[in-house]
Amino acid sequence: MQNIPNELKTFRDTVSSGIGNMNSTLSTLSGNLDKLSTACTTAQSGFSSAYNSANKNAILTNFTSLTSIISKISSSLNGDMKSILTKSDTLIKNVNRLEELYNSVVAAENDKAIEMAKEPADRDNTRISNDNRIISNDSSEFNTLLPDTQNLLNEIKSMDKTIDIGEAASVGTIKLGEVTLELKNLKEGTYNKVVYTGKNGRKITTYIYLPEGASTTTGLATTLYFPGSGQEAVRNGALSGGLGANLRSGKQYDGIIVICEAEDDKSYSNPDYLDTVKELSDNLVTTYNADSNKISCSGFSYGGSCVQHMAERFPDYFSTAVIVAQGFGAVGRESGNNREAGWEKLRKTKFLLICGDKDPIFGEMQTIYNNLNKGGDVKKIWVSGMDHNFAGNVPITIDGVKYDSYIDYIFTQTRN
Repeated sequence: MQNIPNELKTFRDTVSSGIGNMNSTLSTLSGNLDKLSTACTTAQSGFSSAYNSANKNAILTNFTSLTSIISKISSSLNGDMKSILTKSDTLIKNVNRLEELYNSVVAAENDKAIEMAKEPADRDNTRISNDNRIISNDSSEFNTLLPDTQNLLNEIKSMDKTIDIGEAASVGTIKLGEVTLELKNLKEGTYNKVVYTGKNGRKITTYIYLPEGASTTTGLATTLYFPGSGQEAVRNGALSGGLGANLRSGKQYDGIIVICEAEDDKSYSNPDYLDTVKELSDNLVTTYNADSNKISCSGFSYGGSCVQHMAERFPDYFSTAVIVAQGFGAVGRESGNNREAGWEKLRKTKFLLICGDKDPIFGEMQTIYNNLNKGGDVKKIWVSGMDHNFAGNVPITIDGVKYDSYIDYIFTQTRN
């Protein structure tokens, strides 16, 4: 009989001590939200009947929006979040039962072995028969329960742990959009997997790195990174190569990093995807008091086309944009397929181009440089002897200053 996988026991050991408190907190939150909803309704009724002013209708509309938001948060807490806790509780009970079954079978097998080692005349056949029954029954239950428990863990991992409050609502000068729990509770000094839902309904999978002290530091730089299909971003996740692999290895940086995973070969050109990436970037900057003038983006190979889309779609947004080994096929697509109009928009952003001179795409990278250099601010790093797969992970020198990588360079750049 196989052992219980460590990830199941780790989940049980990590969550079991706190699940009671989490359920209690969920119940308290739900109760408080109900009270808040009732208070909003009462206040709205009071304003409606007793308050007369030019801004009366605006105030009443804000109360309606706030009540709707509270209702959606409450629904999400009692739906998705409660479901996660319920499934987690079941998983914990399953792992405990698996351990009981495993220990029972091991004990029965040991007891049977002791009896079988005796001379035939001295064996307790009734005891052996009972051990066989325990081994058969408990092994059967174990083998049935184990895959069900593993599937349950996979289901919990894949569940959306966000609170969706729907379309953005305006309450006074405060804009409320998608509230993502992970966005406000990210672990510092490492990367966090976040499934973010945009106001347009698009979900994107990202890996967000926060440096140590991010929650108490103001003015951090933020960068968006788009992996290339050559790094198997579509098939095996955005951490498989390039900057993602650096984070996975534990490398530390001095700014916020967002690695954006593409679901398919059209994600990087999809307007909903692009808008959601920018929305996430804006929300991160607000949440962590980062510097809105130090937002950059970069991409390798296929990801470099997304850099072109983002810089053309949102001119004047980025402090710096970096293209590593990608052609210019995406230029103009955000301008009605007008390539010259696309170049004009891209010239509003400072660019850094990196490519190996043995890369088949090198000629197109030179074309990008020539076009951006017509009035734009563009720098180039042509790496001697490098082909397509180095992904920009090389030390660079710009304006006489040495940097371990281009990421360290762009964190120093500010939007003019």
